[in-house]
Amino acid sequence: MNCRLQGYCEIATNEGGVLEMTFERGVAHGPARRFSPDGALQWSGRYRCGVPFGLCWRSNDGEGWYVGGCNRSGRMTGEGVVYLYPDLTTALVGR
Repeated sequence: MNCRLQGYCEIATNEGGVLEMTFERGVAHGPARRFSPDGALQWSGRYRCGVPFGLCWRSNDGEGWYVGGCNRSGRMTGEGVVYLYPDLTTALVGR
């Protein structure tokens, strides 16, 4: 019997939110999104072999978005991190 997660899964968080993730052989691998208890998108990105990978978007509680590359702990890193204002047109680019 194989008890590993495989494919698309929705996972309820302790805070009342939801994680939507794709798994391969029990490991997060592929697109992922996290929603707050009220259904607002909080994070969107990808996982590779169980860790956040590549470009991701993190909500600033409805006040804009941080967009950039994720390190292994899911935090934004590098000089190209962007703060995108709520109008989704105006942005600040970090150095």
